[in-house]
Amino acid sequence: GVYNLSKLFDQSSVLQSQSDTVTLISNSTLPVVLGNFTAVKAGSKALLKWNTLQEINTASFEVQRSGDGTSFINIDTVKAAGNSNTEKQYQSIDASPLQGLNYYRLKQLDKNGNYVYSDIRVLVFDDLSGLVTISPNPAKDKLAVTITGNKQILHLYLLNSQGQQVKAYTMNGQYSQLLLPGVAAGVYYLKITGNGIVSNHKIVIENQ
Repeated sequence: GVYNLSKLFDQSSVLQSQSDTVTLISNSTLPVVLGNFTAVKAGSKALLKWNTLQEINTASFEVQRSGDGTSFINIDTVKAAGNSNTEKQYQSIDASPLQGLNYYRLKQLDKNGNYVYSDIRVLVFDDLSGLVTISPNPAKDKLAVTITGNKQILHLYLLNSQGQQVKAYTMNGQYSQLLLPGVAAGVYYLKITGNGIVSNHKIVIENQ
C-alpha cells in the first residue's frame, strides 16, 4: 500500500489543515491465459477446441451453448490441468447442436470459485436432411409436414418450377398440415426457412 499525507500551511507557516489517504495495490495473477478457441462443423456435430498458455489453480472448463446468444446452458465440463507453464490442448464435441444458430463460449473456473468467460463462437446448422418428413408425395389437396425436434417458428413457401411463390405457411412445432386449394398439378418446391435455416424439398402435386 501507499500512504499519502497532505498538509496546508498559511504564509506564516502555521498548519491550517491536513488530510491523509491510503491506496491499496493488489498484485494478482490471472488464473488462466487462454490461447485460441475455435468452433467448427464436423458433419452433424460441433467440434470445439481451445488451448491455454498458462494455468494457475484452474479447476475446469464449462462448455456452454445458446440458441439466441443470451441464455446459455452447460453442455459439457472438461477438467483443467490445474497448474502449468506450458501449452495445454482441450476439446469437446457437441453431438446434438441446435437447428440454426449455435453460440458457444467457455466458462473457466478456478479452484477458488472464481470464473471468467471466453469470447463467443457461432456455428449454423441448417441441414434438415433426415429430420423432415413430407407426405403424401405426390400430393393432391394437402401435405403433412413433420420436422423432428423443431422448437422454433418456421416459414414455409410453396414455389413453382420457376421459383415463384404460390402459397405461404407458418409452422410452430414439429407438425403442420398444409392445405393446397386451387394449386394446379405439377412439380413444386417446399422451401423451409427459419433462424439460420434454409431447406428445399421437391413436391409433386397431382390433379385434385
